Amino acid sequence: MNARPRPKTILVLGIVLACAGAVLQLVLPALGFSIAAASTTALGMDQDILLGFDFAVRAVGLIIAPLGSVLIGAGIVMGHVTRIVDGVRRDEAPHPGETHDTAHAADRLL
Repeated sequence: MNARPRPKTILVLGIVLACAGAVLQLVLPALGFSIAAASTTALGMDQDILLGFDFAVRAVGLIIAPLGSVLIGAGIVMGHVTRIVDGVRRDEAPHPGETHDTAHAADRLL
């Protein structure tokens, strides 16, 4: 089993994290404030919990969204490098009289 991450997997994970970060930054704080604005909440402890929740959501959202963007870029670069290395491997097929070291020079790129 190959334990290396695939470019498509990294790209999809980056897209999911970028979208999750956007949702965390846009939707959840507004939802928390709408709950706090309800007339049934107390003023003391509920506001402290809401402030902590808002801080945690914003902190996680600020970390997840850029991480998703980085993973999107990494997935694109990994896909491009994989195509280049595969092309080098196809071009360097062993010819009669070549040794194993010269035939697989592309393996040294990895």
